[in-house]
Amino acid sequence: MDIILTYANFLLGSEDKDKSRPVIIGEAPPPHSAHLRGRRLLANGIIDREGPSRLRPSAATTKVRK
Repeated sequence: MDIILTYANFLLGSEDKDKSRPVIIGEAPPPHSAHLRGRRLLANGIIDREGPSRLRPSAATTKVRK
């Protein structure tokens, strides 16, 4: 984790004042997850849950075969 943050800060440069933009955006959680949104790692080192929305259930997994 430290290596990724160091690399991200190097890429942004010291003149960049906006350190709250996403550096890494995680994948969307599965349909059965308790979380509504995926995680993001921001350039200032904060991790939040403002990433992609939870996936919708697939029609193939919700149909009942007879």
